[in-house]
Amino acid sequence: MAASLELQTPVAAAAALLLSTASSTISMEGTVLCSANHAPLTPISFLERTALVYPDRLAIVASDGSAGVAVSRTWRDTRARCLRLAAALTGRLGVQRHDVVAVFAQNIPAVCELHFGVPMAGAVICTLNSRLDAAMAAVLLRHSEAKVVFVDRALLGVAQKALVLVAEAGARRPVLVLISELLDENERSPPDAKIKVTRVDYEYEHLLSAADPARYPPRPVEDEWDAARTHRDSWVWEKQALNRVTQS
Repeated sequence: MAASLELQTPVAAAAALLLSTASSTISMEGTVLCSANHAPLTPISFLERTALVYPDRLAIVASDGSAGVAVSRTWRDTRARCLRLAAALTGRLGVQRHDVVAVFAQNIPAVCELHFGVPMAGAVICTLNSRLDAAMAAVLLRHSEAKVVFVDRALLGVAQKALVLVAEAGARRPVLVLISELLDENERSPPDAKIKVTRVDYEYEHLLSAADPARYPPRPVEDEWDAARTHRDSWVWEKQALNRVTQS
């Protein structure tokens, strides 16, 4: 007798999949999540694995476009700097888990490190558009309740005006960390890049050099649903647009 071929309809196939999933869920009841069977998804794992597998490969290459390569770092170097950054945030700046750390900078090497170092400290990174004026930057800093703001030297003038507006509005002024790693020092640099530095609390490289990762190790990611970064869209601010991105 010829064998019969039984075809499932899409509805029947979906029902079978749901039944199978339910059975698997029931069989897993009582299982305790631990490091042996679960690891939270987090961008930090990309850095850790790459530094382990390709420690001597280039991670960051930056140039002003005219004088050759100005900055180049391997994945080993980048991980070490990110660990120091996390230690500085925790030990020197007093950043706690879920605190917001703002970044007001152009596309410079420090921004890459901040995207790893801030989550390593258990904090939430909030990157501000480098084209913002002082008034809008002040609004975003107030609304995000940033505890620390890292500022590109080229944007220092705008940032200082924004912090004055934050203080005048009665909000807490975030700690200002100056990123002095200015790649472009020629005549095309914005005027604010060479203004006299005033009211700066810390300097980025000095902060990293004094940090102690052994004393202040990275905070482990406890839940992949914890916020890793927050984005505030200045173009639709009147609608109170707020997008939060989790660790995963």
